[in-house]
Amino acid sequence: MARTAHTPVPPLRRTRGRPPVPAATRPDPPGAQAPARPPVTGFAVRLGRGRGRAAFARGLTRCALEARAVDSGTVEDAALAVSELVTNVFDHTFCEPLLMVVLHSGRVRVEVRDADPRLPVSRRPAPGAPHGRGMALVAAVSHRHGVRRLPGGGKAVWAVLALPPTPRHPRPGRARR
Repeated sequence: MARTAHTPVPPLRRTRGRPPVPAATRPDPPGAQAPARPPVTGFAVRLGRGRGRAAFARGLTRCALEARAVDSGTVEDAALAVSELVTNVFDHTFCEPLLMVVLHSGRVRVEVRDADPRLPVSRRPAPGAPHGRGMALVAAVSHRHGVRRLPGGGKAVWAVLALPPTPRHPRPGRARR
């Protein structure tokens, strides 16, 4: 499977019998200084076409976010957004989607890229219609969402989900006033 210039994928470390580990999640060498900004963690995977690929993308997203202790509500919203974006590629193009999920600075960004130049269209389906609600669902679960054209052709459809704030705990030995 050839990679094209418009679909950069972070380097992966191959591990025997386990899935590849994205470079951003590898442990730092001994003596390394902590980064100035919060670390970026995530993955990118070309899904291919075929039965069960949307379910695979949902499961992969859930596992990656749960491994980073993301709250269950955000995990399920991200999995729903991924499922809808991947399904749109399968339903409306003949392309193999590239799924990217990135966790950074209190946000989860999911992005699905494909080589088809046609942009997604939000529809207003009839009340009993079985299809046509995907982008509305993505809008409902995300903080922001959109689409951009890729320089080499194709598009990237994305959604950003904000993580809920973590509760602050007082320091031990100090009373709150």
